[in-house]
Amino acid sequence: MDSRDSSEKLSRVVIPPGKQVQANRLARTGRLLTFFKGLLFAAVLAGLIVNSVLTGLPLYYQLPPMPSLLVNGLILIGIFWLLSIPFDFYKDFILARRYGLSVQGFGAWLSSYIRNIILISVLAVGLVAIVYLAIVLYPEIWWLLIWAFLMIVSIILNLLLPGVLTPLFFKSEPISDKNLKKRFLTLSANAGVSIKGVYRVGLSDKETTANAALVGIGKGKRILLSDTLLTQYSDDEIEAVIAHELGHIKNRDTAGMFLFQTVVIFACLWLTAVIVKALTTPLGFDGIEDVAILPLFVLVFVTVNIIFTPLSNALMRSFEIAADDFALRLTRNPEAFIAMITKLNEQNPGETLPPLWVEFLLNDHPVYHRRISYAKGFILDREERQVKE
Repeated sequence: MDSRDSSEKLSRVVIPPGKQVQANRLARTGRLLTFFKGLLFAAVLAGLIVNSVLTGLPLYYQLPPMPSLLVNGLILIGIFWLLSIPFDFYKDFILARRYGLSVQGFGAWLSSYIRNIILISVLAVGLVAIVYLAIVLYPEIWWLLIWAFLMIVSIILNLLLPGVLTPLFFKSEPISDKNLKKRFLTLSANAGVSIKGVYRVGLSDKETTANAALVGIGKGKRILLSDTLLTQYSDDEIEAVIAHELGHIKNRDTAGMFLFQTVVIFACLWLTAVIVKALTTPLGFDGIEDVAILPLFVLVFVTVNIIFTPLSNALMRSFEIAADDFALRLTRNPEAFIAMITKLNEQNPGETLPPLWVEFLLNDHPVYHRRISYAKGFILDREERQVKE
């Protein structure tokens, strides 16, 4: 392919200005909603801590400590959902419909939202009970026990995610296209990686966005491609997606991210234990086993976790850049890669060039222009080699 062919192809790969404006507006609105939702919940938690509102509830219900804790946990979860519903409804239903990202009607959205509330609430109450039990039995090392518990649960969930959990929420099946299968086998052989397969995930009945993901650990790893991606992208563009995901496998990013998260969660739990213990007496609690201390635990843990988020995002961006590089070298088709990234950025509206503080603090993927510029570098290198030849 000569430079003229490359230029003609790339000239057709452009995100319309109107789409960019919409994406920027949607991103800013989403950040504001998330910020004010978090700020409101933090203010409520601070109010509960200062006024010790929950302190009298166990006495009122005349319940033992564990049931009292569960009652307080349910009250706290109820407050969280009451505060969240207006924000979530506007962001995930109103805005998603307005910008053409969702095809769900209100009934389908509400049904899905209620299921999520129930699932998350059950898991949260269960975790609260386990944490409290650890605090009562081992007050000095409870955080270490919870860390070990969370690591075990994380491994189990990763094992179950491909074949058990994903099918519960989305229809999943191996891709049937023979050409894509052949391309996948060739790519995986050239990459020197072993993977169970590439699977089609039904997303079109809920969303118009396109997505791809690598899930699972060990021999159970799978690449998931949404049906919206498989039906709207060319084989070359899908090949670029698969190559990118194979790059994550080759670079062992799943293991790297897991190890990093183990360290982050360890640090978050330890810092939470230290800070909560230091604040217990000044804030008037009877001890860390006081069931009314739950809001303080939540506020401190979430705050500490937010502090580590930019570091986690930076690591994720480095993984994504390395996977992009791997895909470009494996396929040797930067034009298809650029077309794929452009389509994804248009279909899943994202800021093409957000403010630097957003990029480095909030984004877990490199921004569009950086990925495109990196891919164009491969085209320039190829053209330079062709001129020399």
